[in-house]
Amino acid sequence: ALTALVDNGEERRPIMLCEYAHSMGNSTGNLDQYWEAFESHPSIAGGFIWDWADQCLRATTTRPDGSKVEYWAYGGDFGDKPNDGQFCCNGLVFPDRSPHPALFEAKAVMAPIAFAWEDQDGGDAASLTLRVRNKYDICTASNIALQWRLLLNGKPLTHPGLGTVAEALHVPTDTAVATTAAPLLDGGWYDAGAAGPMPPRSAGVLQLQTSSETLTDVLRDAATAAAAGSLSRAGGGVRLEAHFEVRALLRTALRWAEVGHVVAHQQLPLPKQVL
Repeated sequence: ALTALVDNGEERRPIMLCEYAHSMGNSTGNLDQYWEAFESHPSIAGGFIWDWADQCLRATTTRPDGSKVEYWAYGGDFGDKPNDGQFCCNGLVFPDRSPHPALFEAKAVMAPIAFAWEDQDGGDAASLTLRVRNKYDICTASNIALQWRLLLNGKPLTHPGLGTVAEALHVPTDTAVATTAAPLLDGGWYDAGAAGPMPPRSAGVLQLQTSSETLTDVLRDAATAAAAGSLSRAGGGVRLEAHFEVRALLRTALRWAEVGHVVAHQQLPLPKQVL
């Protein structure tokens, strides 16, 4: 309905949604569909998520065993009547600014860098090429470093044939979000170079310094070892899933983030050349 207003010529003014997501409880889903509309229709300028932080107060209660426990209190926890219950708990972060899972979803759909496999039809079947899209409106991608890794059943794979594992970049420790454990296992990243001076709202290609044959060999060895280990422990079959991940990081510090801040992190299916 939103895109139809534009497609059918019913609305020619810019559209800004005052509240396209209400981040309460297990919510904030389907953001990708909204952002597909935002990116494909320039006149749909975006929107606001309600809201940034849970508005609760720290309180303490006593367990049946006499021990004390802290919790985030909301309407009704203070004997207040009437109240709105938990309707002040609808943020992307908790009151102490540690992240809800929804924050990672919001960051993913709003990421300024996006990745996809470049079609290799008619080209070198062994080479692996990524299409990198710069979604910034006014910034080039010159401050962006790229890294990739290979996952088997969610765990990163390292192998001499893939090159040298990237050195850990500086990780900021001055915010609650930065000190919270990452939602995915870290490690196993390989440098893919810099994105280069890619203009705003443009795309380019990046050829990885590895091949489809190498990825196939690494995955085959790792899958054989994983299957053998699972069979010896459980005596049954095992399901194996492999994925490719790529991320974009800041090469230099900016006023709002430190060196190594991850601005985009995307998981892709394996390229079709990898068997």
